[in-house]
Amino acid sequence: MVNRIMPPGRRTGASSRLGRASVALATAALLVGPVQVAGVAATSTVGDEPCGVRPLDVVLILDKSGSMGSSQTASGTPPKTRIAYAKAAATGLVDSLDGNGGVGSRHHVGVTSYGGTTASVNVSLGTSSAATVDAAINGLNASGNTPFKVGMSTGAADLTAHARTTANGLAVEHVLVFLSGEREIRDTLGGGVVSLFGNGCCGNINHVDPTKAEANKTDMIGSSIGRSIVAGLPALVPVEAPRLQVRTSTVDVPLLDATPQQVAAAKQLLGEIKGGAKPDFLAHVDAYRRLIIDNLRHDIDQEEALEWLGWGLSKKLAGSGDTMPLGVQVITLGRDVAVVAFPGESFVEHGLAIKNASPFRTTLVVELANHGETIYVPTRAAAVGGGYETTNTTVAPGAGELMVEACVRLLQEAAAALP
Repeated sequence: MVNRIMPPGRRTGASSRLGRASVALATAALLVGPVQVAGVAATSTVGDEPCGVRPLDVVLILDKSGSMGSSQTASGTPPKTRIAYAKAAATGLVDSLDGNGGVGSRHHVGVTSYGGTTASVNVSLGTSSAATVDAAINGLNASGNTPFKVGMSTGAADLTAHARTTANGLAVEHVLVFLSGEREIRDTLGGGVVSLFGNGCCGNINHVDPTKAEANKTDMIGSSIGRSIVAGLPALVPVEAPRLQVRTSTVDVPLLDATPQQVAAAKQLLGEIKGGAKPDFLAHVDAYRRLIIDNLRHDIDQEEALEWLGWGLSKKLAGSGDTMPLGVQVITLGRDVAVVAFPGESFVEHGLAIKNASPFRTTLVVELANHGETIYVPTRAAAVGGGYETTNTTVAPGAGELMVEACVRLLQEAAAALP
């Protein structure tokens, strides 16, 4: 999968990573749309090697079914057909590879398309130039049904038949890139399919370029996620012995302070804001969260607090004291799948730490689960650096790490209980 993980405030775009293939085939999903066209650019890497060094064998599999002829509007751009966006993304990838080692020489690129009831190898994987590959992509037209499985198997067969093992003394990475339209999950698996969506730990990453005023629209984001899921369907394997376990634990998370002086200053500032004052942004954020912390720590008059707060009051956890009891949860199926429920808007490092330590083959971490009173859950290291997310939190540094440890213990207990 093409991943872009950027810390807050950094530009999302030019750098990406393609997954390293550990066997003959690796699957990749390229997000289709004008913002993602530069998904693989001059600074891209594969594994730990620059694209211009490590050779790639890439087969692009494009959806040319009738639904790709419908229009889609992205922020700040005129309406275009979905196949136009797919073509732009595909040719952008080809041109990036051509500028980083050369297509037809160091990198080999093939094109497979599907529509109606069949799939076609438009350019077989080999020594074709970037111009030849781009011409084949730009010559595609949208029509017919969506034979996704046929397209996938046809493209995979072309990669298997013509993939190189080494080139220029280096191991060749093998990649399939799927570019398809929205509603692919339902179109592929049938109308009765139920999709469950949960946020992963994403409190400090961006899905857009944060330096721009325009943001990606929800239909574009949702469609991109759907295409990525569909691209991964062929790699699914059955869950062996799906024994269900559910385990929970309560973690006493330390709260930040809210002294009487801080609370008084916060009320004064929020009163000034009501009167039209425009203070420093982070000062506003800090004042608001101090009143939320006051509510969590002390048994305050909540009716009075509503004068200052439009959200963030908690009746369940009000008056908790120095620490706040938060529930974490794991749900496991056999040895194959674990779902972790993690409170608050957690930093991505917490989710990665749980996944790395999990004894289960696949671990899904879902944030904002069971509790939201933390607001953000930064890492201990991030708390030192400051910024919006580390200001907009109610918990003390180290709270996230305590919950990570609790989640990992639950996962280990669940694995140990299996026969």
